Amino acid sequence: MLAYAQMTDTRMLALLGDPEADAYELLFSFNSSDNKAEFLRLLRSNHATDCEDEMILVPIQKEIEDAQPLFKVLPRDVFHQATLIAATLTGGQTGMVQ
Repeated sequence: MLAYAQMTDTRMLALLGDPEADAYELLFSFNSSDNKAEFLRLLRSNHATDCEDEMILVPIQKEIEDAQPLFKVLPRDVFHQATLIAATLTGGQTGMVQ
């Protein structure tokens, strides 16, 4: 998800969903309806990320206001691992629609 966001200039922020369960909510802001549709297609194409439509919600204004960059919300090791994976998948290229 992070690699796709970086490649398409999609904005990605996070909220701590449930501190006891280490659960996070990810918020995405797409620069086009085509990028949003492709993102949803990618999510559904993998059994690990496939989810029901009910799990994809439009955040309320308070959630949008409280959302922060990933590095401020995720544990440091998780953020670094996700960044490394995204860089590997994109070949270090960002802001490019393929």
